[in-house]
Amino acid sequence: MVGRFLILLTIFAFCTLSVFPQSSQEQPSVPGKNSEVNKNLDANAGSSVIEGRVIAVEDGDTITVQAADGAVFPVRLQAIDAPEFKQDNFKNSKKSLSSLVLNKEVKVLVVSKDADGRQIGTVWVDGLDIGLIQLEKGMAWHYKRYAYEQTPEARKQYADAQTKAQADQLGIWDEKRPIPPWVFRGDVMTAPPKNTSNLVTRPSATHPDRKYVLGPMGGCYYLADDGHKVYVKDKSRCTTGTGDSKPQ
Repeated sequence: MVGRFLILLTIFAFCTLSVFPQSSQEQPSVPGKNSEVNKNLDANAGSSVIEGRVIAVEDGDTITVQAADGAVFPVRLQAIDAPEFKQDNFKNSKKSLSSLVLNKEVKVLVVSKDADGRQIGTVWVDGLDIGLIQLEKGMAWHYKRYAYEQTPEARKQYADAQTKAQADQLGIWDEKRPIPPWVFRGDVMTAPPKNTSNLVTRPSATHPDRKYVLGPMGGCYYLADDGHKVYVKDKSRCTTGTGDSKPQ
């Protein structure tokens, strides 16, 4: 009788443990497959993370990621700038990025969002920083204008990668005079435009002598102190007289 009771007690204890397992003391894992990803997540605490599959590659620094719930995110790789359409090596840069990420699962550490609604962030595949690889292959420039968004370590890695690719004349650095994409787009001007007829001075409460420039595509901008273009919505500042005509 005692033996049967012990057997029944053992069976009851086993069933209890199976149905009601002990609570685990394990901490939730940090997203990422290796220490490099986790280290960057720690360095950018508070940043959001997008996980999903790359369904499209627009160029050498822009992709489209589809999350598991079907949400689609346009993503621009942080701190790099690849050749624009009609620039030399545009196709090579896009092909390089496609080979690295297209139809693959990625993790995007988002740091900001641009005016076009794209998520800006570091893209990781199997623990590899894709932006850094593009630089190592000479398929993009280190976009130093936004390097301040990087950690000091990442900033140095990107700068060193570009320096080495340039020394080895890889990709864009094999061109005689590679033109940075931001210059090709007209984002940066190091000197006033030669056609001074496009310079218009319009009254402004805070900057009465600021000169506005009518761009070739109809955009109206002025040059900031550091030489960057700053576009304004009020295009009347790039017109003459009453604002009915534009300078030629």
